[in-house]
Amino acid sequence: MAEARNIHREDEEINRKMGEIGQELLADRSAVLTHCNAGALATAAFGTAVGVIRESWERGIDFRYLIPKLALFCKGARLTAWEFHELGIPLL
Repeated sequence: MAEARNIHREDEEINRKMGEIGQELLADRSAVLTHCNAGALATAAFGTAVGVIRESWERGIDFRYLIPKLALFCKGARLTAWEFHELGIPLL
């Protein structure tokens, strides 16, 4: 159990670092599109691509997120939309 907790903690730290580094690439008035869900529901806690978007939002970067409709039931897009709703991030 201790090893599982270590893996979880390490993944969250890596995701947060990815968010810190990645937010530097997202300019004001950008449009962002991800494929599938890459948020906290798909990782240990913070998210990979969604972690970058989340960090950018928390730092006040003005961007728009576009929700793709690619898969039959759009499960990834719906999960990401739910995560953004919970975080207060607006969607287009």
